[in-house]
Amino acid sequence: MPDEPFNKSDDRLFFKVVQVASALGLGAMSAFFLALKQVNPHVRFEFSLSVVLAFLGGVVFSWFFWRLAFNLDAATHSRLRIFKGLGLLLALGTALPFGLALRNVSNERISDVAVGTGLAIAVLSLVGILLWRVGRFFEDASKEAEERQRQESDPK
Repeated sequence: MPDEPFNKSDDRLFFKVVQVASALGLGAMSAFFLALKQVNPHVRFEFSLSVVLAFLGGVVFSWFFWRLAFNLDAATHSRLRIFKGLGLLLALGTALPFGLALRNVSNERISDVAVGTGLAIAVLSLVGILLWRVGRFFEDASKEAEERQRQESDPK
């Protein structure tokens, strides 16, 4: 068993898990909200080709976004600008299906929806910050392990 807790293959596996989970999550959310046609008095979904295309679009977009995100180490200014633009599109791609699903909400329920949405955004923001911190921890640990390995292998 190796002494270092993390290595490059662990990093690649972690990035792949994040990439796949995020892609499937965004695709499923897009398809779900597009298929959702009615909530009250009964939940009603309509499956169509546009639902499949929304799922595939969310998967593909998120896949390439995270692929670019994980390869930003040697980022040029233009590549960083592309990443920021894709991040904005990803945020809009997340918010748009949610907004479309709320198009039939009555005026009496708007305040309830606004409170619930605010709480959801706060919780998801907290989860995002925690994931970012965990990612930084793993990255720092991986760099420390590489440095330790380099120092041990260098004859002095």
